[in-house]
Amino acid sequence: MRHLITSLFILAFSWSYAQLDSASIVSVDYIASAVTDSTGATVTDSTLQIEIYVNDFDFLGEVLLTITDSPSDYPLAKFRMDRAEIESSGLYDDSSQTITFLFQGVYSANSLNIRAVISNYQGAYLPYLDTLYTH
Repeated sequence: MRHLITSLFILAFSWSYAQLDSASIVSVDYIASAVTDSTGATVTDSTLQIEIYVNDFDFLGEVLLTITDSPSDYPLAKFRMDRAEIESSGLYDDSSQTITFLFQGVYSANSLNIRAVISNYQGAYLPYLDTLYTH
């Protein structure tokens, strides 16, 4: 009986570490991109790139990103994607364990507040990831 309880404890303990328990915003930056405008001319535009690290993508539920203008708290973008959508869109890089999101047309002359809310597949939320980006 003692071996059975010990075995169950070890099995349960090992499962508890096989899940998403760590995430962080790795980088936020603007990158230049070529865009075709309504007249057919190619112009240079800035695209906001946000890179998020997750330690176990298999257990990811969804990511909710909110971008606001820092001084006014005016919302500029809100974006939600679940694991299947991220995977099918090719946004996840397995080698670096990062998800890269790109936002065109999100620009502020001021700094940006970026909040990432990440949940695991069971719906439990990790602590919010907040960062202030100044450019």
